[in-house]
This record gives sequence, C-alpha cells and structure tokens, in this order.
Amino acid sequence: MADDPNKKELRPYEIPEADLQRNPFNPTGNKSLAVHQAAIDITNSPSNAYQQFAVNSLDENGESEMGLLKPSDNPKKPDYDDDWDPYHVDPKHFKSKLKNMARMVHDYLELAGKMGNMTPQNSLITVMSTGTTRGGTEPGGLTYNASIDSMSFWGRMKRKLFSSVNKKFGITTQASLDYTGTHELGHVLNSLLLNPKNADAADDDWEYNITANSMVNTALKNVMPPKEDKKRKRHKKNNAKKKWKRNQLNLSKSNLYKKGYTSRYGETNASEFFAEAFADVYSRGANARPVSIAVVKEYERRRDEMKNRPTFSGLDGITDNDFQADDLLNTSMIAKAPKKPRKKKGK
Repeated sequence: MADDPNKKELRPYEIPEADLQRNPFNPTGNKSLAVHQAAIDITNSPSNAYQQFAVNSLDENGESEMGLLKPSDNPKKPDYDDDWDPYHVDPKHFKSKLKNMARMVHDYLELAGKMGNMTPQNSLITVMSTGTTRGGTEPGGLTYNASIDSMSFWGRMKRKLFSSVNKKFGITTQASLDYTGTHELGHVLNSLLLNPKNADAADDDWEYNITANSMVNTALKNVMPPKEDKKRKRHKKNNAKKKWKRNQLNLSKSNLYKKGYTSRYGETNASEFFAEAFADVYSRGANARPVSIAVVKEYERRRDEMKNRPTFSGLDGITDNDFQADDLLNTSMIAKAPKKPRKKKGK
C-alpha cells in the first residue's frame, strides 16, 4: 500500500479544484491516506471514529467522550449510547470532518501526536475549538459542538441555517461544515511555531496572536499592491492599556473582507485569518485566495527554518509511509489530560 517515494505529491495549494470536486477527501489519490480514511469510515460510533483518526495520526491522546456504542432497540436507528452521545451525532457529517483532518495530517506530518482529546460541547456559536500546543510540547486538545451534527430536527436546522447564512454573508471561508476541522488544525500549526522553552511567552504569543500577526502581515505584503498595503490599518500605538496591540493588524478596519482577502470571520484577528487561510486552501486548492496560499507558504517557510529545534526533531524521521495499515485498528490509546487549562480558539 505504500506510495511511490519518488513521486512528488502536489501541495494542497497546487491541487486543481476539479480534482477536489471529484474526491475532496483524497484528491491526490494517496494510498496510505485512503487506508486511514477507510478505517475511519468503518467505525460504528463517534468515539471510535475519533479514536481511529487519532491512532492514524500517531496521537498518544487518542480518546474522545463522543459516545460509546450501544445497540439500538429500533432497527431504523443507528447504535448509540444516550449517556455518552445525547446529541445522536450523524456519523456521516462527523466522519467527513475527520477525513478532511486526516488529509491535513498527511500533508503536515508535524501535526502527528499534537491534537489530543476531543471533548463534546453544546454551543450556539462555536463549531470547534482547540488549545495551544505551547510550541509542540503538549497536545492542544479539541472541543466539538456535537449538537450541530445531530441527527435531530434541530441539528438539521442548525446545519441548514449555518450554510444559508454563510453563503449569503461570507462569515467563514467555506460554506461546508466539513472544513471546520482543517480551520482548527491551522490553529494547531500556528501554535507549533511558538517558543517551546518558555510557556509564559508561548501563552502570550497564542493569546495575542503575535506569530500569526507576523505571518499574515508578510503574506499580505506579498500579495497586496504596494499602495493598498500602505493603507492597511493598525491599532494605535499610544493605547497604553493594550500594549500587545502595538503594530498589530487591525483587520476589520482595513476592510479585508470587502476587498476579497479573507472571510468576515478572518477579519476578527490575525489568528483567525491564518486558520481561515488553511480552510480556504483545503476547500478550493489552487483556486483559493492568493493571500490564503501566501499564508500557507509562509507557514511552511518558517516551519522549515525551525526544523532543527528540539520540538521538531522528533518528526524528522517521520514520512508518509510510516503510517502503517497494520496499526490502523489499534484502539488501545489512553487519553492524557492537558497540564492546565488553556485558552481555546475556535469558530
């Protein structure tokens, strides 16, 4: 099942949109990725699906409280456990998120082992969120709004409302909820670039979007016409109460959504702009916004410069073919809780 090591696979921003339409989960036909996604597909509960995704992603924190399998008395209803899965999550929608996330892990092997547990929640606003890895020193941990993927009437209404409002107002980059996981993994990639030797500095960077701001700023400079770039707004430097905002981009006042550089949500701050760039690239490939492609390339450039630091050294020997099919059905991973609560970023 191994892929040809001599064949160079297209990067996510090089993939023609036509290929994405034919096979959005595996547009390059990667054989090992196909096996991993098939392993997700054959699971019979949300918790098993996430655990399978985590095992495939070399994640030591491969458990979820998303639902334990329990036979249903009604043959027309799928198996679930009311105590663990009160949302009655639709497996199709949940697995679509996981398969997109699996694709991103294969493209960015540094994500391996950095995602942690997934915890369900019921929110009117947030779809998914993630914590920081503090420079790759610990797993981030994901939360997932299970109610939005519910098979209930209200779950279906939530999905329809999200799609219709999103298409009309451009709130997020992608109209499909299938790409919310790639957005969150964009945040995880951002957190891998933080200072691994100083937790306080890494937390400040995460909270105030310092590294994300720098990457987005570089990408915009590379894409924007010089005259337009000079007009971009920044927070006032004399705002003593918020010193962290000095030289930070004021994205909303720069009207970047109206100018077509990001979604409305991407205007929130540089961190969301960064994560939205990955969702854009994974949903549209080579047809993504030029600045989204520039953001992803800037991340790759900085990652490659930092590969010699201790946090990345453990991944140097990992290749796509190290994800062996023989290990795919191993579901004995034990979850580890984060050391202490951290601020989540989500959409």
